[in-house]
Amino acid sequence: MTDKFMGFTLTTDESEALLDCLIKIREKKRQEELRQSCKDGISSQIKKAIDTIGLDETKRIVRELNRELRMGS
Repeated sequence: MTDKFMGFTLTTDESEALLDCLIKIREKKRQEELRQSCKDGISSQIKKAIDTIGLDETKRIVRELNRELRMGS
């Protein structure tokens, strides 16, 4: 069995390389979508916190969390 891609007949090596590339592209896209979703969620929570407890207290919390992240907690 030979694989075809856009009019090209692919060797087994080429077909495997193309599949590997496709898998990597899709995984990268999935990771970026997850990243954006998390970023949007965090941003939404920050906006809610500002509305609930005010900007200054929200800033303090974000700074505290940032310090914890830097320390690896």
